[in-house]
Amino acid sequence: MATNDQQPAPNLSAVIGQRMRALREAAGDRQADVAKRARLHGLDWTQPTVAAIEMGRRAVAIEELLVLPILFGGPNYDDFTGRELVDFMPPDGSYVALGKGAAVSARFLRSVARGETERVRVDDFPAVFKNMKFDFEPIVRMEKFILAGWPELAEMKAEEAEYARPRDFRDDTVVNAARRLDVDPLDVSVGARLLWHRPFAEERDRRAIEAADHDAPPRTIQALRGHVTRELLAELEPEIRKAEARREAKG
Repeated sequence: MATNDQQPAPNLSAVIGQRMRALREAAGDRQADVAKRARLHGLDWTQPTVAAIEMGRRAVAIEELLVLPILFGGPNYDDFTGRELVDFMPPDGSYVALGKGAAVSARFLRSVARGETERVRVDDFPAVFKNMKFDFEPIVRMEKFILAGWPELAEMKAEEAEYARPRDFRDDTVVNAARRLDVDPLDVSVGARLLWHRPFAEERDRRAIEAADHDAPPRTIQALRGHVTRELLAELEPEIRKAEARREAKG
């Protein structure tokens, strides 16, 4: 797997070594300082051990990886403030080699390091999805279409972003609403979940029931749904137009 500039993706040990060196130098530590702290936490490290890891000549064992966050603070151990495991992961937008011809995205590794349940995307394991017979191209295009209009999804935590995904964009209620606004059903689905934190049909029914009398007959509630639908469309349309403008600006 190659990165965007066609350079081979580094392995995880090399990336961790590079991050260790950067964090050590930023803290003003020597390799011997890191080795001393490692020994205090039960690791049999010396200055040459740290040097070998930083140069990518020695892999970091899983037990050592879990200790890394507490080895990198200020130059004085008493002033230690600590790091997080994600600090030793590669930056977003890059890839890490898993083996011959396979790689994983830094985005996915960083989510794992943060302890988050992240939704796997097609581009997280490109070689895996490429070898599968299922055609993922329509899914990729839909993902790009959504993020171009609603970029805030990319900044949300995994659980929040997953809830905002357009699961109901083929439902009649959403399709009809999109037709009335002359927009894509995907925008109605995502926009509703971001604006009201619930699907379009659920928000419509909630408002209609709240507006009806306790003993209102079904026909009355049905009529209220029509009024509420127009109200929802009026609220949602400006947000969708903004999404369309963002998408158009990106070309």
